[in-house]
Amino acid sequence: MAVCTWCDHEMTKAASCSVETLHRGGTTVTMLRWGTERGWHPGGTTSRRCGDCGVAPGGLHHLGCDVQRCPVCGCQMISCGCRFGEDPAEDEGWDDDASTS
Repeated sequence: MAVCTWCDHEMTKAASCSVETLHRGGTTVTMLRWGTERGWHPGGTTSRRCGDCGVAPGGLHHLGCDVQRCPVCGCQMISCGCRFGEDPAEDEGWDDDASTS
């Protein structure tokens, strides 16, 4: 069982995450829906659930999904570097010195 930390739903059973928007620089940013992302064609069809977070076609990916595209830059959201107001502070959970010791 995998529960989304944002919407508290079981990811493989929920039709969608409930997080529809994030915020960046005082602007509301609307999240992209599964199957609408530019350049992403899940196996040639959008009639199946996301292979990572299990969201149904047309639903919102659960935050942290490997497939989710950033609504700002269009790249893979978990690695694009775009920051949102809901993101933890950059020093939370990261130890930049750990890689040098």
